[in-house]
Amino acid sequence: TVPIAGLFVPDESVATHSGNNLRNALRLLTEPSPFRRLLLPFLLKGVANAIPATLILLFVTHVLEEPGLAGPVLFVYFLCSAISVPVWVRVAGRFGKHQTWCGAVTIACLFFAGAPFLGAGDTAWYIAIVVGTGLMIGADLALPSAINGDLIEWDAHENGQLRPGIFFALWGTASKLAYALAVGMIFPLLDIIGFDATAANTAEDVRALAILYGAPSILFKLAAVALMHNFPIDEAEHRRIREALAAGG
Repeated sequence: TVPIAGLFVPDESVATHSGNNLRNALRLLTEPSPFRRLLLPFLLKGVANAIPATLILLFVTHVLEEPGLAGPVLFVYFLCSAISVPVWVRVAGRFGKHQTWCGAVTIACLFFAGAPFLGAGDTAWYIAIVVGTGLMIGADLALPSAINGDLIEWDAHENGQLRPGIFFALWGTASKLAYALAVGMIFPLLDIIGFDATAANTAEDVRALAILYGAPSILFKLAAVALMHNFPIDEAEHRRIREALAAGG
């Protein structure tokens, strides 16, 4: 699809190369702005998604006692994510991007709330959770980046510079940082509770693993939703910015 997009998606904008530097990147991170308002929830949501991704092999092996389930479950998860993206794009067109994203993340939390209570043999329940969260995660794949794209136009309107490079460079950095933070947090916690992936564990250790698989992810996602409340660049404001840019303002 990338060559198709390159051929048929119009892109007549001219980027401002002078604004893409470290000083301006730090300014975007340190000064209050809609971009900073978006980047922190995106980072938190990334950590929330990375925690179960980090622990899934341990979860299916030691909690569900179905080590061969990881591959099929991941396939179902990403399939549901992919097929749901067009649906979320249409929903966002009606209700707004950040409102739709927050709604999808909240519903994903409701599905995922059952994960810490699963045990050996609860495969069907786990698959239901995977399907539900996979369908919700389609909003994560499409909407935050789309909101970030809107903020490039906000920046052009506010600062007179079109700097997509600096926005998506920081965006990519936050995405990678989320996985690093998840790994750096979750494995020390496993060590603290005494869980050992290579040895026999007590029932309490396995239950602690199940809780770490689900509970922190929910907390990070709910924090991201709270931070996105009353996000200032909604569809009406973005339309006003585009109209101002088109008029030369």
